[in-house]
Amino acid sequence: MNTKLKSILAFTGMMMILPVNAQQIIVETADTTITSNHLFTTPNGEYTQLAFNAKGVATYSCNTIKDKANTTLILQDGTMYVMVCEPKKTQKLKLERNKTGKVIGKLSGANADMAELFTEFTKFSPEMDYNEETSPADIKKKSTEASNKLDEQYKRLVILAKKLKNKEDVEQNLVDIEKAYLKNRLSLLENEDYLTHRDPREDNRVMQLVAEIDPNDTLSLSNDLITSFIYAHFPERITKDMSAENYGIGYINTVDKYVTNKEIRDLLMEGIINNMLGTTTPFNIDAFWQVAKEKVDPSIIERFQYIVDAKKKTKAGMKCPDITFSDAEGNKHHLSEFKGKLVYIDLWATWCGPCAMEIPKLAKHIEEYQGNNKVEFISISLDENMKAWKNRIAKEKLQWPQFIANAEENKMISKTFGVMSIPRFLLINADGTINDADAFRPSDEKFKEKLDAALQLY
Repeated sequence: MNTKLKSILAFTGMMMILPVNAQQIIVETADTTITSNHLFTTPNGEYTQLAFNAKGVATYSCNTIKDKANTTLILQDGTMYVMVCEPKKTQKLKLERNKTGKVIGKLSGANADMAELFTEFTKFSPEMDYNEETSPADIKKKSTEASNKLDEQYKRLVILAKKLKNKEDVEQNLVDIEKAYLKNRLSLLENEDYLTHRDPREDNRVMQLVAEIDPNDTLSLSNDLITSFIYAHFPERITKDMSAENYGIGYINTVDKYVTNKEIRDLLMEGIINNMLGTTTPFNIDAFWQVAKEKVDPSIIERFQYIVDAKKKTKAGMKCPDITFSDAEGNKHHLSEFKGKLVYIDLWATWCGPCAMEIPKLAKHIEEYQGNNKVEFISISLDENMKAWKNRIAKEKLQWPQFIANAEENKMISKTFGVMSIPRFLLINADGTINDADAFRPSDEKFKEKLDAALQLY
């Protein structure tokens, strides 16, 4: 399954016999290879794969909805078909291959015009199949070609939107199309400027489009146009060599200068603080936080203050607090019990998807270091449900030391290390000092290289 397909939400559903008046989605194909490894999303964002019968027909019931709602079928190559459920209505999608082998989808039934529009909208993005190794002349040529294709997609979307029967649907979709068209054109030009080492702020084409953006309009936020606006008004050119604190400070100052809508302003300020405090890139946190306290709403500052405090107190070389946790039998343990060894700590929970993805990789690394008495691997669950934790340990057959933090210990660990999200990994030196309070993940390709480097200190 490719990366694009994995990144799209889907869930698991079943075939069922439906009454004549039920709302349903019917997908039909005589070629079952088309739907192999597909994904399907429900109106509430759950995951599934449709169950096709011997005739190649799958039916999904939308019996929980009270108004129009979207579902999406995603094929293995990432192609998407959006379908619209509506009470007491049926929509059908027939999939087949043409003479060249290309998959063709034909929508019919209720709301087919809207489904066709939404399906076409999923393809509405600029093609940027070039990089820094592409010559400047070819970059401009490919960018122009992509722009022309974008114009054609835009025209088709407008035609499809105007075919909708409801006037409000027409107006709303035309607005959405215009905003997306503006964002796509900006993305193309910004990418072209980046690859040709040109400052977008000095590109009249970019600035003319940016002039159409209202930074205090919530639609600019939902379509991510606000990012282009902020970058175009940055106090200095954004480059990959720019320090993290200068980027963060520049972002805050730009938002402070141009955004007066409190809802948008707070969302942007909270977003940049979250990104800055969540980065593993070293930066001058004092300089950044000083500006943040001057320009950001105090309630936001208060929510993040403990993370700033934690980062200052858990720098490399500082003594690590002796946190506590318990084993499956309820016995309390201290981190200091492992002093004398390099300790790699995994903070996780059974409900955390990204955590689950790291576990097999961590298990493999632990196996590689088996017999090495200089390093210890431990996992500390932040679960509230001990039964779920014990069941997962048994199911996964996790062989290395497993612990769980109760509510008070969880709070202490999160406050001590400024835990914003999990999985989170800590690396503690054999002498009890901190090596890295936000360490490399098991999935890091250089995991062994980095761990071995830490081991060489002893």
